[in-house]
Amino acid sequence: MNPATLQIRAVVGLSILLGVFVCLLGRLFFIQVVQENRWEKQADAQQWTRKEVVPALRGQILDRTGRPLARTENAPTVAIDPAAIPDRAQAARLLREELGVSQGEFDSILAKASKHFAYVRRQFHDRAAVERLKARVRAAGIGCFVFLEEPQRVHPQGSVAAHVLGFTDRDGKGIDGIERAFDARLAGRAGSKITLRDARSQQILTAGEPLIAAVDGDDVTLTLDATIQSFCESAAEQSYVNFKPTGTVAAVVDVGTGEILGLACRPSYDLSKPGAVPADVRRPRFFTDIHEPGSTFKPLVMAAAIDSGAVGVTERFDCDDGRIGRRTIHEDEGHRYGMQDPSGIIARSSNVGMARIGLRLGINRTHTAVRAFGFGTRTAIAWPGESNGQVAALKTWSETYTLCSVAFGHNIAVTPAQLLMAYAALANDGLRLEPRLVLDAPATASPVRVVSARTAAVMRPMLEEVLLTGTAKGVKRSEYRIGGKTGTADQLGTGGVVGSFACFGPLENPRLAVLVICDRPTKGNTHGSVVAAPYAVDVLRQSLRYLGVPRSGDAPVRFTATGAGADLVVTSDPAPGEDR
Repeated sequence: MNPATLQIRAVVGLSILLGVFVCLLGRLFFIQVVQENRWEKQADAQQWTRKEVVPALRGQILDRTGRPLARTENAPTVAIDPAAIPDRAQAARLLREELGVSQGEFDSILAKASKHFAYVRRQFHDRAAVERLKARVRAAGIGCFVFLEEPQRVHPQGSVAAHVLGFTDRDGKGIDGIERAFDARLAGRAGSKITLRDARSQQILTAGEPLIAAVDGDDVTLTLDATIQSFCESAAEQSYVNFKPTGTVAAVVDVGTGEILGLACRPSYDLSKPGAVPADVRRPRFFTDIHEPGSTFKPLVMAAAIDSGAVGVTERFDCDDGRIGRRTIHEDEGHRYGMQDPSGIIARSSNVGMARIGLRLGINRTHTAVRAFGFGTRTAIAWPGESNGQVAALKTWSETYTLCSVAFGHNIAVTPAQLLMAYAALANDGLRLEPRLVLDAPATASPVRVVSARTAAVMRPMLEEVLLTGTAKGVKRSEYRIGGKTGTADQLGTGGVVGSFACFGPLENPRLAVLVICDRPTKGNTHGSVVAAPYAVDVLRQSLRYLGVPRSGDAPVRFTATGAGADLVVTSDPAPGEDR
C-alpha cells in the first residue's frame, strides 16, 4: 500500500474519531446542560439523604460499691424503607416468620411510615431472630430492610430499687426516678451526621454536613448498697405477700451521714416494661404517701418534752383517767395502764399518758418540735411529687384536741421519709440530717439539732424497752441492742390502718435506722408489731452484720439522764426470765 493511501486512511480514521468525540461532547452537553433539571430530578428520586443521630452512651447508675444498677447496651432494631419494597407479600412473610409481625401490624406500619423509613421492631429482645432475618434478606437480595443497633437500658441487678432508679423512654430520655432527676448528667450529648443512601437504602457516603462527635454521659453513684437494698426488697415483699396491704415500704439510713442505704416499695414493677403497670404502682411511696404516724410519733414528742424540762424521767403519770376537758381519750383495746413513768408510757404505748405529756409540753413547744423534726415540709431531696405531709397551722391548734392528738400521733400526717429521718436524728445524738440518695450530691441544708445528745441518750433505753417488755416484745431477739417503736394508726380517709415500726441500733453507738410501713393490711393481725416490726428488726440485724458492726456486749450499758431536776440511772437489763 502506497503512502498516499495510508495518509488518506489515517485522515478518514481521525475524522471518524473526531466526529464521535464531537458527538459525545454534544450528547454530554445536552445531558448536563440542556437536560440538567430532568436528570437531577431522576437522581434525587433514586437517592435520599437522612440525618442520623450519633447517640451518646448514657452513663451508668451505680450503687455505692460500684455495682451497676442501670447501664446501656446495644440492642438490634429493624426498620424498613417502604419505597424500596420489591414484594410486599414477601416482606410481610419474612417479618411474620422471624419477628412475629402480623399482617395487620405490617399494614399499619406502612400506613404510618414516611416515604423512606419506618420502624418495625425497636430494641428487639431476640437478637438471634434478627440475625436470621438478616441472613434471609441477604440471601434473597432484598434491599428494603434497615438493620440498626440502638442503645437500650438494662438492669444487671434486676428491678431492685425500681422506685428509685426510674426508667427511660425508647430514645433514652429519663422519664422517672433518678433517670429523670439526673437526665442531663446521664444523657451526655448526642452527635449527628448526614448520610446519602441509594434507591435500595444502602449507604453511599456521608454527605456535606460534618460529623458532630457524641459526648458520653457521666455515671451517677447512689448511696444505696445493693446488698442492703436486697434486705429491704425482701422485707417489703414479705410484708406485702403475708398481709395483703395496699403497699409497703422498707428503708435503711446511715444515721451519721443521712445516706439512704436501701429503699424498697411494694407493689413494684419490671423496669424493662414500666408501661405494663398503672402509674400508681410506680409511685415512690417513701416520698409521696402520707399517713398518721400513730404511736411511732410518741417518742419524738416525749424527747421534746424531756429536752425542754417539761417532763422529768422519774415522774409518773395517771394513764387510767383519759378525761381531758370535754374529751375522753381511750387506750388501744381498752387497756388501763395505771401510773407510768415516761419509759412505761413509751413501752406500753399509752395514749392517755402521751396526752398528758403533750399538755405539759404545751402547744407552742410541741409545734416547734414537730417542725424541727422535719414534719410539714418535704426533704431536701425534693423528689418529684414528694409530699410536705400535713401539720396544722399553729393558730388552729387547741389543747384538748390538736395538742393531745398530735402527742400520740394523730391529727398529723407524715411521709415515710420524714419519719425515718426523725428517728435517725434520735440515733444521731439529736442532730437531724437531710436524706441523701446520690453520693456526690452537695448538701443543700444544714443539720438541725432537735434535742440534746443527753436527751437522745435517755430515749435509747426507753425504745429498747419496747422490744423487751413493751408492744414489740414478741419480736425475735437480735445479737444487737435495738431500740424502736410500733405504730398502728388510721389511714387518712380510707377506713384502713397503717402498721409501722421504726428502729435503730446498736444502741451503744447507733449506726443505722430502719423503717417498715404496711399500708392498710387486709389479712391477719394488722398491728405494727406484727406487720412491720419483725421485718424492720430483721433488716437492721442483717444490715449491721453485713457492715461488720460488732455485736452488742452482754453487759448492759448505763445511761445517766437528767430531767426536771431529777437524776435517774436507766439500765437496759432484760426483764426477769427473758433472754437478751
